[in-house]
Amino acid sequence: MPSLPLPPYRAVFERAEDITRDALPFPPERNQRGIAVPGSVEPGYSAIYRSAATPDFLYDRVSPELDTYYRILKRSFEIFKDEDCVSERPQTGENSWSDKFVPRSYGEVYHDSLNFGSGLKYLLQKNEFRSGTEIPDKDYIVSIFSRNRAKWLVADISCTLFSLPNTALYDTLGPDTSTYILGLTKSPVVVAASDKISKLLDLKEADPAKLKNLIMLVAMDNLEPEVYSDLSRRAYKLNVKLYEWDQVTEAGILFPHEEVPPAPDSIYSLSFTSGTTGPPKGAILLHSGVAAGVAFTSATIDTPKQKAKLLSILPLAHIYERMTMALQLFRGGCLGFPHQPGPEHIVPNLRLFKPNLFSGVPRLFNKFEGVLKAATVHNPNASPAKRALAKRIIEWKMKQQCSKDGERGESILYDKLLNNKLRAALGFDNLYGVVTGSAPISAETIKFLKAALGVSFHQGYGLTETFAGVCVSAGLETDPGSCGVIGIATECRLKDTPELGYTSSDEGGPRGELLLRGSQVFPGYYKNEEETKKALDEDGWYHTGDIARIDSKCRIYVIDRVKNLFKLSQGEYVAPERIENIYLSSCTDFVSQIYVHGDSFSNYLVGIVGVDILGLSAFLKRKHPDLWRQVEGKTPEEILDIISSSRQLKSAILAQMNRNVSSAGLNGYEKLHNLKIGIEPLKVEDEVLTPTLKLKRNNALTKFNTDLKNLYEEGSLIKNEKL
Repeated sequence: MPSLPLPPYRAVFERAEDITRDALPFPPERNQRGIAVPGSVEPGYSAIYRSAATPDFLYDRVSPELDTYYRILKRSFEIFKDEDCVSERPQTGENSWSDKFVPRSYGEVYHDSLNFGSGLKYLLQKNEFRSGTEIPDKDYIVSIFSRNRAKWLVADISCTLFSLPNTALYDTLGPDTSTYILGLTKSPVVVAASDKISKLLDLKEADPAKLKNLIMLVAMDNLEPEVYSDLSRRAYKLNVKLYEWDQVTEAGILFPHEEVPPAPDSIYSLSFTSGTTGPPKGAILLHSGVAAGVAFTSATIDTPKQKAKLLSILPLAHIYERMTMALQLFRGGCLGFPHQPGPEHIVPNLRLFKPNLFSGVPRLFNKFEGVLKAATVHNPNASPAKRALAKRIIEWKMKQQCSKDGERGESILYDKLLNNKLRAALGFDNLYGVVTGSAPISAETIKFLKAALGVSFHQGYGLTETFAGVCVSAGLETDPGSCGVIGIATECRLKDTPELGYTSSDEGGPRGELLLRGSQVFPGYYKNEEETKKALDEDGWYHTGDIARIDSKCRIYVIDRVKNLFKLSQGEYVAPERIENIYLSSCTDFVSQIYVHGDSFSNYLVGIVGVDILGLSAFLKRKHPDLWRQVEGKTPEEILDIISSSRQLKSAILAQMNRNVSSAGLNGYEKLHNLKIGIEPLKVEDEVLTPTLKLKRNNALTKFNTDLKNLYEEGSLIKNEKL
């Protein structure tokens, strides 16, 4: 493919001392304008787009010396050494935790990391099972297997201090995939939560040949003496040495090692994809990519004037949260960690930690939207006057925020009457701004949450292969919905996909597959030349597999994944993720999850819908009292059984859902014709959702195949209605 060459790289600042709170982020007028590079249009492709801040170059670091994650961290450990770095709730009993978050400073975290890394290196060097393995003296890969916690971050920083690449395991990978990753990487050591140790020994026992290099396990928590003794004996029989975290740290204190600074082209981490269509691919992420990602995010994402506080609730095994951590460590923020994983623990920990920044995913923000609407404009227990007041305040806020860029819509009266109460209910008393990524989100959801909470709201786009975000919208723009212009470390263009109906000459702006190039883009997949050649072309463009549109302001709108698009029998192409987001945003009073399905043998869509039973009952009581009497007083399971066997009930629910989305611009063929209702039918543990709550469509199709066939056999519930 002919292409203009990659432009030169440069640092954002010439000197580290120029990095100040006032200098970053850039003002919106600098980082939220894009340009089409003159002379870059070619047949089959759009123009190349860059940030207006980088018209003939790209940034690849904040300052010349900050060219690796190591150097970024060392700077922060020095200038923020006495400030809070991480914070957790101490465990006070077998199933109890303190109500107070206890912090550790940057200086303490540095020494924790240095000691743990030294101990890890020493004990691995002295490991009696090392002979006969293929473990190198340096650059071996450390694996981490745990929920989010401060020790996860310390283990990661330890690797960086000693130039040790790492990778992450997580529960939903399954044993076969975990064995594949450990075997491919020849990882000699896994630092794991204590409840994972037995599972890891199971893997070694099941395939000792493939995992012959796995000779050391580190339990993050101290084990009961009897449990430790039993596991140690079992591990020893499998040629594995088991240590507790404190033992490794003590060894590091006794036998300190000198730090080993990585080079920009050193591997920071291997991030493995979910591998839903085959073995997972390990994206190679370099230290130079981290440096470029920090340059982009620090120049683009809003930050409060006071010290940043962020609660880490997205899995650290995924690159989105790793980028969030890197940005906040660069800025000197404090990172809080929930005492336990799971969505039910998010709000209780938010109420205790009270962050001023929050990073999440669309499905979580859709839940927040539903909760806030149920407490205000859709509250069945509130008087009509109270519901009207809530609606008036939120609509006024929306109007103010849509009047000009940068407008928060602050009002002393309205904030006291409503907004402050809503913020406190979620633990967002001090919230300044939020970032969403990982999947598209409805513009209406953004508008509502901005108004209800009075915060800036960034929507970003990125991939594992680009060290997370490469573009992000302004936090307080009048017309949200885009992912902003391409960032300062990357350039982009669109490739025509005429077979799907998207070209660079489309009315309303060019559309096609999004291609990316720049310092954040990965160099390839680990030990997988075939997939690398598919992803990266000879000119360095990464083919994302995402369909996007670019508007007249050079802002990027992600439509859907190429592989997600499907054609109905009448020839219309459907982008299911966009449709799902519209339903989720428009039906928040009772819809919490949705999976939209269609195929080339049918001319309409069906869906699997997760509902909130209380919200659904309230809707039926309010809109269909005769139908509501069928489910009045029943248990949730009984309600679902009644609905599934009642065409009348299902039709009423579906008709309301389609009325709710009527103003969102969906075509008739994009609306659901039949549905199966459940309570949280889409679950991470069923491998239907990723840990970041993205839908795994292939897995969902397999799980719900019989249900989907039954919906088509039942036929359309709305065939004779006007859509």
